[in-house]
Amino acid sequence: MLIGIGVAIVSQWIAYPFFPEDPRKQATAKPPGVDAGESGWIALRAVLIIFPPLLLCLSSPSQYVPIIAKCVMLTQQGSTVSARSAGRYMIAATFLAGGIAIVFWLVLKICPSLWMFFLWMLLVGIYCAGKLYGVIASRFPPAFWSDVVVNVLILLGPAVMDSETGKDVYRLFAIRFGLFVGVTLYAWFAFGALEWLRARHRGAAPAVASAT
Repeated sequence: MLIGIGVAIVSQWIAYPFFPEDPRKQATAKPPGVDAGESGWIALRAVLIIFPPLLLCLSSPSQYVPIIAKCVMLTQQGSTVSARSAGRYMIAATFLAGGIAIVFWLVLKICPSLWMFFLWMLLVGIYCAGKLYGVIASRFPPAFWSDVVVNVLILLGPAVMDSETGKDVYRLFAIRFGLFVGVTLYAWFAFGALEWLRARHRGAAPAVASAT
């Protein structure tokens, strides 16, 4: 991990002089703040939703920590509408990453070498980066393509290790991908269930107050 972080920092220093940041836009008006009660509810909701998947994914933290982080981002959405949109993007990014990983692996089997792995991964990275930065037109937000790249790496990395140790790559890939989808769906639907219960409780409380 330390070597990877060091390489990323050095690469950033090399790339930024050639590809500087875009000029900053004028600051827009800040959105209205959230009161303490609402912040407490968002925090409690995140804990209740993420705790069961966290226990499941502790079996292999290095592989599933990124998807847990994505589920936490979903649970911290301020409204049901934004959470539904984030959930749809997470599911779509997971399935697209799974499809890319399958095609990647089948093509890599034609010439299995480190250089081919590097070149195909570079091609996938360039394509997703073009979508992310708007060079290639896309109807999905930049965060979607960032999720796709991360999920592809998470799916392919363990598959390479499985093949090295002689394990059944396809079975373990199916299990890993199923867990990805299951954890995301659980967080998405649990968010909706908790919001529905909260809205129902809010609706019942005024009715009781007016009756008294």
